[in-house]
Amino acid sequence: MTVYNDNIRAVRKLLRNKKYNEAKDLCQKFLNSRIEEIYYRAFYGFYKICEAEIARENNKEDDAIKHYDEAIRSLNGLDSFVKDFKKALYNRYILKSEWFREQIDREDDEEKRMKYRYEMLNNAQETAKVLDPTSWKFFEVKGDEHKIACIIEKAKGEYTKALELLRDAKKCYEEAYKRKRDKTREEHLKYCEALEEEIFAQQEYLNGNIIKACEYYQKAAKCYDHCKDKISADWCRFLQFFLNGLVLLINPSGNHREGTRRLRQALEISPKKLLEEMESHRKKILDGKRLPEDKKLMAFMFPLALSFKNEMDQLFTKLGHGLESWIRGYLRNYEDYDEVPEEQDTRKIDAKNARNEKEKDLVQRFGVVEIDVIAYKRKEGELLVVEVTKENKPATKDDLDKFVQISEAFIERWKERERLANREIKKTERWFISINGFKKDAENFASESGIILFDKDELIKRMREHKAPIPPFI
Repeated sequence: MTVYNDNIRAVRKLLRNKKYNEAKDLCQKFLNSRIEEIYYRAFYGFYKICEAEIARENNKEDDAIKHYDEAIRSLNGLDSFVKDFKKALYNRYILKSEWFREQIDREDDEEKRMKYRYEMLNNAQETAKVLDPTSWKFFEVKGDEHKIACIIEKAKGEYTKALELLRDAKKCYEEAYKRKRDKTREEHLKYCEALEEEIFAQQEYLNGNIIKACEYYQKAAKCYDHCKDKISADWCRFLQFFLNGLVLLINPSGNHREGTRRLRQALEISPKKLLEEMESHRKKILDGKRLPEDKKLMAFMFPLALSFKNEMDQLFTKLGHGLESWIRGYLRNYEDYDEVPEEQDTRKIDAKNARNEKEKDLVQRFGVVEIDVIAYKRKEGELLVVEVTKENKPATKDDLDKFVQISEAFIERWKERERLANREIKKTERWFISINGFKKDAENFASESGIILFDKDELIKRMREHKAPIPPFI
């Protein structure tokens, strides 16, 4: 018996040091011999714990959960191995919780998502029953139990009940944190804070207090950022800017320009996945499918967001054309360019006027190609080619690459024109103007290609340096 106890202590030490293969081999040695049932069950339980941890290291969570199931069954009821049993139970709880979260994230059907949440809740309740009610593990699992119940009630629109459960969750996490200071439990508290702010926001929204709701959505977004929950952070931030913008536009005495800016900002920070999720929820409502209360807001927001996006795209195209004309006037009157053609024909290449194979190839790939602004200083021999983006988004490397290819054809045309007049173009510059800024890949491409980039701030700065008027619509 002393031999068994000594080897059990050795197995526990190997497990603590995460030497799972060595611990497994030691357990196997005794499982292959004839020993008392209590020790056989103990060694078998430890053997399955080793297999579970090895599976976990190899990212085989499903297998790890099954091995822990067997370990728990084997250790259950052995008075000398209660701590080992509870530790295995807690480890299985963590694995199953992670598994449930993954299933919920992957699942699109709300009925199935809710089913997983209830199973996750049951997992926490059953685990908490067995753990020592004075241990940090108990309080952490009870905190999880209340938090999951809160999320279920929030989805049902029972916000008062959800807040009560959230308060209970925070108390449990605080107790766990007192007993064992750990970053994980600190993250739990931060996530509770995020949920609380979002629930407050939804309550204020339903009560018609939109400005107050926006303040809570802003706080919730920051908390979700801290917890690295990007999807929830993006959604709360979208609502903050979108609702705030709508209020400013609807209010007769509101700042309509600022309202438009907030709405544009909301769409800019909304990843494609978020807009797709909003559209998905809208279709589910139209199909008569069940949708949680907190997701219905997404469904109702989608038509508004889409309508505004379409209007903004059209408006931005018009603003782009207006900015082109403004830039021409600016270059002519404030930067002393002699020639700044207004006529589109002088800035366009199509199938009819393509002069060579390069130009024909451009037309074949891009259709009719044109340059927004061409400006020339005859005396200095300086040619400037400018692109003004009309997209309601930051410019990308692909946008700049296309501009380089197209601008090269126009630069060659002007060089040919000057050669025929016995003049020479000594210097060429390319400007790319994007009011909504540039992606990082565009900035890198520009520095390599010699393109001068102007976002809104840089353009205004340049115009002010030349004491020129600023376009009122940017």
